[in-house]
Amino acid sequence: QTIMSKKFIFLCMAVVWATTIMAQNIAVVSPSGETSLYKTLQEAVDGAEDGSVVYLPGGSFVFSAIHINKKLSIIGIGHKSESPDGITYIDGLVYFDEGSSGSSLMGCYLEDNVYIQAEVNDITIRHNRLSTVYTGGKRTFINENYITHVYGCQVNTSIHSSDISVTHNVGAPG
Repeated sequence: QTIMSKKFIFLCMAVVWATTIMAQNIAVVSPSGETSLYKTLQEAVDGAEDGSVVYLPGGSFVFSAIHINKKLSIIGIGHKSESPDGITYIDGLVYFDEGSSGSSLMGCYLEDNVYIQAEVNDITIRHNRLSTVYTGGKRTFINENYITHVYGCQVNTSIHSSDISVTHNVGAPG
């Protein structure tokens, strides 16, 4: 019976080890090239330096809201279900707050809205699957996205339309 107990303990340890290996790691590369790993998107955004790149693996990132208040490039693995590595699915509101000018969000499947505050400029939203972007900032680029509902999609702006570039987006049929 001790052999069975040892086998059971070994099996439990193997399962815990495999689960740890397969856990999502979010890589954040600082402007100096130093890489840090995080378990949640909130931890990654909080721990990143201004000017860092946040690399999101395939998988789901669920939160109520995330506020970005520094310049970050957030890059997911993609939004297409046929991708061999899955999709980067974000379920939560994304806010680009004061301090986030020059940021970008690319390669993600966004379930909720993206809000770009009025004092934020030079934001790029590209290669995502999304529904609604609200922007008050200048020089916002919303390009090459897949928009899930053409009639439900809005790009709401409170500034002159020449400051917003909304081009080369594709929408779902009707």
